[in-house]
Amino acid sequence: CFKAGIDPEIFFGGYDLYIQEITDPQSDLYKFKPRLTLLFLDSHTLLPELYENFYEIPPPQRLALAEEKMNHLAGLTNKFLSGCDSALVAGSFPLPRNYHLGIYDAREPAGEQEILRKMNDMLSSQARIFADRFYVLDTEKVL
Repeated sequence: CFKAGIDPEIFFGGYDLYIQEITDPQSDLYKFKPRLTLLFLDSHTLLPELYENFYEIPPPQRLALAEEKMNHLAGLTNKFLSGCDSALVAGSFPLPRNYHLGIYDAREPAGEQEILRKMNDMLSSQARIFADRFYVLDTEKVL
């Protein structure tokens, strides 16, 4: 930015306070009136119950849990984009280096790979609804 002569003003929300910032129209985020907003969520933070009890959760419930969280996130992004003029860039959920199920994960219909791919597909679907202001950054390619 600085090399291009752009002097950005940056607002950092508190760690894991995105729900409060988005749902409160009087929050510091809305008061800041951003032109561009970056939203990077960690799948372990978004779905702690899945990662803390992966083996105890039956496969169909794993997928349902991820879908429930992504539907909630879609509602939040919809609220945010409807409530301000900012563009939104959301980071995709990268695949982990090591899976709970190891090499068996690829064969499991509700393994981590499949869950994260479905979450990323849902994120991309939400971005298509707001195609002019919602973008998904492929974090695996950036990292």
